[in-house]
This record gives sequence, structure tokens and C-alpha cells, in this order.
Amino acid sequence: MPNSVSGRANLRVAKAATILALVAASVVLLAFEEPGAPVYPSVPAQYRAQRDAYWASKLGRQFGVPEGAYAAALTHAAASQARIKAAGPRVKAASLPAWTFIGPQP
Repeated sequence: MPNSVSGRANLRVAKAATILALVAASVVLLAFEEPGAPVYPSVPAQYRAQRDAYWASKLGRQFGVPEGAYAAALTHAAASQARIKAAGPRVKAASLPAWTFIGPQP
């Protein structure tokens, strides 16, 4: 019995030492970070701008995004999730949105 108590104490000390070491390492790493430095300092600004424009075009942002559209979409998604959770586990599959495959049949 005494071994299990001292084993637990040693485990607690080891956990505390590990957490302390991780916190200390984080503080040291953050101390060397320059505020306002770009995330990828080796990537030229022109390339970053081209990359941002590419991803904006992939997301359809060149057509414009209505004011509040993103917040409205998040609200709609949260309401849908809440409605599904409220329905419970025995909800019929027909009452949930269904995927209709419109492509060619294999």
C-alpha cells in the first residue's frame, strides 16, 4: 500500500514538472517572437498578395459578399444543428436534409 501512495505522488510531481517545462518553453519561444512580423517572412509580399487573390477567387469573393452574409450563414448553421439535436436520436431519416446524386450512374 505505501508503494502505491508514493507512486501516485511521484506521478503528480512528474505531471507538474512536465507542465512547468512546457510553460517555460512557451515563454522562451514567445520572447523571441517579433511583434508585427509576417507569419512567413521568407515569402515575398507580392507572392502573398497573389496567393490571397487566388484563394479569394476560389471562394467566389470576386463577385462580392453581402453585408452580414457570413454571420447569417453561421446563425443558420447553428439553428440547423440545434434542430437536429432537438429531434433526438430517433428522428426519421426523411425529415433530415438528404443528398441527391445528380451525376452519371456508375
